[in-house]
Amino acid sequence: MSDFLDLSNINIVTNSLLSEEEFPILKGLSPLNIRILNGSSRLVTIDQGVETLHEGDNPRDLYFIRTGCVSIAKEGGQQRKVLASLKSGDIFGEFAILRNKPRYASVYTAKACEIIRVNGSAVHQVLEADYSFKERLQSILSQRMLNSFLFSHPIFQTLPENLRLTFSKDLQTKFTACDTQLLTQGEETQTITLILSGNVEVYHTDALGKECLLEIRRNHDVLGELASNQGKTSAYSAIAASDLDILPLNQNAMQYIKKHHSETFKRLELYIHKRAQHTAKRLTEKTSV
Repeated sequence: MSDFLDLSNINIVTNSLLSEEEFPILKGLSPLNIRILNGSSRLVTIDQGVETLHEGDNPRDLYFIRTGCVSIAKEGGQQRKVLASLKSGDIFGEFAILRNKPRYASVYTAKACEIIRVNGSAVHQVLEADYSFKERLQSILSQRMLNSFLFSHPIFQTLPENLRLTFSKDLQTKFTACDTQLLTQGEETQTITLILSGNVEVYHTDALGKECLLEIRRNHDVLGELASNQGKTSAYSAIAASDLDILPLNQNAMQYIKKHHSETFKRLELYIHKRAQHTAKRLTEKTSV
């Protein structure tokens, strides 16, 4: 056991526990891949009210809920706010498996649970062998990450829970590998990009052709807020400084937000405007030096 589940009142059993009948995400996996996962699985019995994973932890395994219920939650001041509730047949731990980054939310047992814990190396072996399994896991990750982002970002905090969950399903996130060019100064762009996870380097090239790192943007920041040439071309270049999860908002996506929750749309417009003012000021300061 690792430190993440080194807790009292927990019992571990090793057995062939996973099946596609109990866990829909496994549907279509070959018998060999099922055996690989089962060969690295352990049944963990956990009492109610146990924090099994903490926000900021960096676990390496995938967790299948056999019985019971868990809550995915974030701490806000003195309060714990539940993002989602997972039940029998659901999984968690996909963020660490696919992104190898610390958790963005904690996991608590809302009821006593039986959880099947599968070693991350076995999961990665199966992911490499079965692309459809990886796609299903990625789809779960995208929805949950976007749900967490909308929950915690000040712009979207007025969204009712039902709309937040709807947005999480309807808006499409995108994974971008490190060193990918996201924006090129002077090229046309009409998309606003929100950063869910990762770092972006923002560069500006002056009239003499000298390129300078303007700033590094991180989680919850935005790209594409400032355009030149009558609002059609990017005022700067942007390169992924790490693997990124982003939410691109083109005109259709912006209209979707406006249609479903006009207050959020107005807050987003104001945020983009203020961010553009800040960037314009930084560029002015740079050119005046």
